[in-house]
Amino acid sequence: YNKEMKMYMFLLGRNPDLSLAELKSVFLRLSLPFKLIQHAGGVALVETIDLPIESINTILGGTVKIGTILEKLPLSAIHDLPDLFITEVLFNEFFAKELKKVEFGVSIYSCGGKHADIIKTTDLHSEITQSIKKELESHGIKSHFPQIRETELSSASVDKNKLLKKGAEILIVVTQDSLLVGKTGAVQEFEAFSKRDFGRPVRDMKSGVMPPKLTRMMINIAQVPLKSTLLDPFCGSGTMVQEALVLGYRNIVATDKSEKAIRDTQKNTDWYISKINPEAQSAQVEIKHVDVKKISHVLQPNSVQAIVTEPYLGPTLKKRLTPQQANHSIKELTDLYLSAWKQFHTVLAPRGSVVMILPAFQGHITSYVEILDDIEKMGFTQEQLSGSQRKSVLVGTGRDYVLREIVKFVKR
Repeated sequence: YNKEMKMYMFLLGRNPDLSLAELKSVFLRLSLPFKLIQHAGGVALVETIDLPIESINTILGGTVKIGTILEKLPLSAIHDLPDLFITEVLFNEFFAKELKKVEFGVSIYSCGGKHADIIKTTDLHSEITQSIKKELESHGIKSHFPQIRETELSSASVDKNKLLKKGAEILIVVTQDSLLVGKTGAVQEFEAFSKRDFGRPVRDMKSGVMPPKLTRMMINIAQVPLKSTLLDPFCGSGTMVQEALVLGYRNIVATDKSEKAIRDTQKNTDWYISKINPEAQSAQVEIKHVDVKKISHVLQPNSVQAIVTEPYLGPTLKKRLTPQQANHSIKELTDLYLSAWKQFHTVLAPRGSVVMILPAFQGHITSYVEILDDIEKMGFTQEQLSGSQRKSVLVGTGRDYVLREIVKFVKR
């Protein structure tokens, strides 16, 4: 591949379509040239210029690991893998020269690799690890690697064993025509996400909590510059405010018709600024008690660049709805959503974007809120987030009664 460009591996989170949409949006917002070489099995291979991996990692919500690809080998080299990692290579490419004791791990991933090649490679996992350990020992260097049953390390394991500080995580990626060897540059800041989620003063389980990672991905997918004004018209307990502040947005408006939501958002925002990120004190965060149907009464026309929100998705369910019940729920929500979108069109600046969650009710069939055409008619254009017919991404599992359908529209 092009030598000016480097190849990177992104290990995508639970929802690869959404992670990929986020990845593209972040590259575009930062004006970084990129080419998606391929993606499969939750792994994306991207060619781009020299990446500041650690700072990209602090932006993304849907990427678990980022690694740099150092070497491309033919598939015929699979059997040579245990002999590849001689000390010279290890200290030139993977470990800091001054280390007296090395913490390392080897993770094997597939990105479109053939089943037989993946089996051959994973069968060699423990031999590769042992061979690196012996190679280091023969040069008087102590080493340690996490004992795992799987052939890939979790980001928690990489972090807990301090592999990136005291050694390296070596990556082997099997594609359909080659073997890629690389090293991890960053793993997701899962502890920081968890602290903002479970450490905040208020978590309202009853009205549902937007997970910070999902919120982060939605803000990134909105793809607007940091100087933009962001609005969450169903602010709940303020997750969007928090994640926008983490990303460096400094003009944020949160509204809700519930007084409790306004109090919760205020409490959580004050907590985040005072306890986690005092630098965010300079931010303009306006938290207003107002019904979504009246936001144009409190906000100027064309004053907002992005709306990122999870609205009311209907009453909490104890079981799956029948198609009749789902249709009844959808009918009620449709009126609320369409009146909200009318308001969005007023307060949103031209080319402003809306990234919103719609409910999709799981039963024998999945029932959707059929308003995509109505939104287009109001003066919005839907953007493609996935290859699905609805251009949207569904988030959730087969066990959920309601899935989150994420859509993105841009005001014409």
